[in-house]
Amino acid sequence: MTIAVNQWGGGLKAALAGLNRDSYCRAMRDEQMKKAVGDLMRQVSHTAQKEIEKHLKNAFAAGRLKDTQEVPVAVTLRSKPLDLEITIHSRVEL
Repeated sequence: MTIAVNQWGGGLKAALAGLNRDSYCRAMRDEQMKKAVGDLMRQVSHTAQKEIEKHLKNAFAAGRLKDTQEVPVAVTLRSKPLDLEITIHSRVEL
């Protein structure tokens, strides 16, 4: 379901006012879920960035890395109640 938010300042509440009770509850639950997941992802992103930067600095200081090296990294997202496990592979290009 797509909900168009009133561009003249009515906001989400006004857009939801015309929905039936079930649709309204589902839309509100979806919005709460999106906010909660967004909050989690901001926290994960901030923490991961700090940790990667700290370990890169330590590796440079110890002479384990060069300025032009690519460093492979992987992030695993896991939740047993959601039956979720996904690993995202990437590189940090220095």
